[in-house]
Amino acid sequence: MKTSLFLLLLLLCCCGPVFAQQDAAPKTEYNLLNVPVSPAFILLDAEPVTVEEPANPTDFFASLRNATTGFTAFPNTYAINFAPGWMFGGRKYGYDDFSSGSRIGQNVGQSFLVSMGVLTQTLTDSVDYTKASLGFKFSLFPGKADTAFDDLHRRHEFILNKVAQLRVSLDEQADSLLKLDPDYITLDNMINAEAAKDNPDVELIQSLQKSRDRVENEFRDKIVAGFDTQLAEIRDTIAQMSFRRYGFFLDFAGGAAFGFPNNTVGDAGIDRFGFWATCGYLTKKDLNIIATARLMNFQDQAFIDQGTGTLGIGNNMFFDAGARLVYRRNRFGVSAEGVLRQPMNNKGIDGTSRASFSVDYQVNQNQVLNFTFGKNFDGTVEKGGSLIAVLNFLMGFGGKRPY
Repeated sequence: MKTSLFLLLLLLCCCGPVFAQQDAAPKTEYNLLNVPVSPAFILLDAEPVTVEEPANPTDFFASLRNATTGFTAFPNTYAINFAPGWMFGGRKYGYDDFSSGSRIGQNVGQSFLVSMGVLTQTLTDSVDYTKASLGFKFSLFPGKADTAFDDLHRRHEFILNKVAQLRVSLDEQADSLLKLDPDYITLDNMINAEAAKDNPDVELIQSLQKSRDRVENEFRDKIVAGFDTQLAEIRDTIAQMSFRRYGFFLDFAGGAAFGFPNNTVGDAGIDRFGFWATCGYLTKKDLNIIATARLMNFQDQAFIDQGTGTLGIGNNMFFDAGARLVYRRNRFGVSAEGVLRQPMNNKGIDGTSRASFSVDYQVNQNQVLNFTFGKNFDGTVEKGGSLIAVLNFLMGFGGKRPY
């Protein structure tokens, strides 16, 4: 009898209640995709907007441009962009690093973006020409997190800490609190009564223990249910808000584009390369002003000398300077930009300009549809500036942040 009772007590200890612990708080889904401009598209002269807004890149985003022919054909221009710092080491960035923008090294690591794009053109009925580009972008000064967003995050952190404190307190006072719960008392009495029998039913005791544990866990969860609801509401609110910054920002970007005549790798060569800086001031209101300065070098570019009227080929370098006015409210955004282009090493080429008007709408979280209309730069052979009429769809992935 004593031996069996000892074995039963040992079994009860081994199968004793495992109290519910708070699961690790799920990562908050941050809405980061705010119509980012792809450096790869700028290098291909395929980006509808060339004066870039500062962006908080998702881990990965793709851009599909110009789905033409009544949307019956695949886009002929597309780009993918990814942030190595977030894809391979995002856990090392704390919220203060992410939001404050006060440490240049952290800013570069978080904002560094690798951009790759492809553009396919049909020069004649039988000749196709493909260009591929590789670009980069990073921010030295990204600006500070929007105050409203920051307040939500702080509230989120406060409630998480409060829930953790409550659960610790519950663990310390579990026995006294649970003795007042009638369901727990009933199950506990049934377990004790069965264990006191000469031949106790071990399977029944285990089943009763599971029921008692479930009652205890539900009891604990009820105490913090209100806080869990608040946490869920805050997470949902954060997910619906576009993460915005304000204040001064300064970004750098650059890269190169490569040409593949007749889609042949053996004929590949550098088509152009460039570097540029973008800066501006983001207000706490809905209207922002952005400016850019860019150097672009075109390799073996055909041009008509405006002084002599003769056709030539050379390496032409241009300096671009422009500005963009952006109005953004909730999911809707509208902007207008103008950019001047001046040749730097060839006096036979005239300066030119481009102007565009853009409208975008966030159709879903981290999914943006953008339409741009305007006039592009004049060519170095053909003049007049080609029409810009572009539909651009962007999809972002990996917007969760470990905060």
